[in-house]
Amino acid sequence: MFDSFKSLSGAAKGLSQNLKVIAEYGSVSKILEDIKTEGGEIKEIQFVLISPDELGKKAAEIFPDAPAPISDAYIILSEGDKLTAYSSTKAGLHFAAGAIKRHILCGGIKEGEIYNTPDVPFRCVKMYLPAREDIPVFFEIIELCVALGCNAVMLEIGGAMEYKLHPEINEGWVEYCDMFRDEPGATDKFKAQFDFHKNSIHSENGGGYFLTQSEVRALADYCEERGLEVIPEVPSLSHCDYLLTRHKELGERREDPWPDTYCPSRKESYELIFDVLTEVIEVFRPKGINIGHDEFYTLKLCPLCKDKDGSEIFAEDINKIHAFLKSKGVGTVMWGEKLLAFCARDGQPMGGMERYKERPNLYIPETYKARDLISKEIEILHWYWCVNRDCETQLFDRGFTLYFGNFSAVAMDDWKGRLKRGVKGICISNWSRLDILHMQRNTVLLEMALSSMMIWNPNYSEKNFAENIIKASDLLYRLKNYKTLRGKHIEIRHAVNLRHEHKPFVDGNFIDYEKDYLGEYEIVCKNGEKLTVPIYYGLNIGCMDGRWVMTPSSRARYVGNEFDTHILEPAYTCRIERDGGKTFYVIAVSVNDDVESIKLNTHLDPSFFEWQVL
Repeated sequence: MFDSFKSLSGAAKGLSQNLKVIAEYGSVSKILEDIKTEGGEIKEIQFVLISPDELGKKAAEIFPDAPAPISDAYIILSEGDKLTAYSSTKAGLHFAAGAIKRHILCGGIKEGEIYNTPDVPFRCVKMYLPAREDIPVFFEIIELCVALGCNAVMLEIGGAMEYKLHPEINEGWVEYCDMFRDEPGATDKFKAQFDFHKNSIHSENGGGYFLTQSEVRALADYCEERGLEVIPEVPSLSHCDYLLTRHKELGERREDPWPDTYCPSRKESYELIFDVLTEVIEVFRPKGINIGHDEFYTLKLCPLCKDKDGSEIFAEDINKIHAFLKSKGVGTVMWGEKLLAFCARDGQPMGGMERYKERPNLYIPETYKARDLISKEIEILHWYWCVNRDCETQLFDRGFTLYFGNFSAVAMDDWKGRLKRGVKGICISNWSRLDILHMQRNTVLLEMALSSMMIWNPNYSEKNFAENIIKASDLLYRLKNYKTLRGKHIEIRHAVNLRHEHKPFVDGNFIDYEKDYLGEYEIVCKNGEKLTVPIYYGLNIGCMDGRWVMTPSSRARYVGNEFDTHILEPAYTCRIERDGGKTFYVIAVSVNDDVESIKLNTHLDPSFFEWQVL
């Protein structure tokens, strides 16, 4: 399900305890460290970096009907007690190691050949910077990226990285985030007090604090050691609350006590954002930077801007920043919805069209004509792919490079058809705190696995959604729990007959653990050891009545597929299974001895649960 082309036969083989790994990069060897077994047959693995032409020739010899390699493609040859992996990129060799690990975790690797090449060259995950205590979680997520063939990481910087030129940005950021720290949904309440548009608030970035530049550089080093490109995201023009907490005089809306949009007619705005960009460039040394520009609602309000054209304001700001970045040898990426012009199914103007003309406080001037005024060198994150199927042609026809942003393989209803239009990649987004629980429950991890299947498997079909989801959850479960599964353990298969409805865990809405706590398993081993396994809805158990139906959305402003996300939330910690009309979730628990008894303790009616030890 995750391989492009393979010809394998015979008995599955494991990795010897005395495995010899020959690789230029030590991080390749680390991927295979913990999966060696007593009696494993494979004694040597060699990772070989070759030219793209050599890789193409090898692929054509082995699989003559397969397409030519795309970025980070690789070949694995399995013969006797030796494996040899070939790729033309550092990332490709890491992905080959990840594929070997995947085969081993799923039972072993057989004799023969594997050739894996993706549909698109750009495969990215967008995240906030981690809180300092979550830096190990960041590394875990990067290892998942490698295992699933993602070759880029986009990190939103905002106020969550130290600025030596402007320490007041960090001071203001922490003070700003203090308002939203303790209550889920506090950001929604904050925005509701205003009678004008406010950008979403990303107070979870950096955990609401900030990392030092050396800490951030270490994150980038970890990614780059594995061949992953790191793309900083520096919100500019819009989503600039982090920038303006101590520079409110630069806000476009003068009455906003916490402005999120700077005035693009003031030179001081650019002195500030260029200082920020300069420090980000020095820390990351990136090929490109995402300059944001999404949700640009606040314009033509101040005396300097009110008589200007909205599209020209938008284009001039983009061009100034693009020219600055280009002078530093850095490319420009931006969110692209404000360059689009179309109406939703309910007739609502969308993207960069003029809106709410009859409501002065909510009025949004048009900006979409900026698409004819900006450089075609700018790459576009097109996150309206699920709002309208055809609006992307407005940008393709003008020569822009597009990536599907905020991507969801669950929602995508025609990947192969949309691919033919020329999209160059995808970017999956996590708009919550960078920790495993939020990323899992937001189904970001499941989306990563499902997107990997979609992009690397030429036979992928949305019609097989149930099988795809089950296979993706199984792989995630093995990647998460492989150390537990290799040792003495039990597996519990369970479900609960209730649903905890909640808003998506984004923009200040975070998990309420007290609400989601359902009870615990009390495990007694024969040696007297006692264990407790807390049970949390959405983390390690899910609803029994999951609806396994993929339906086209009937919403006016959404055209993707819709699926019961309650089923998907436990994926990673759990393996998802179907049994008749019920959905079950399997968890793995390490034990030191045989189990004598297991008891469910819960404040709920015990009849709500079905569970068994496998």
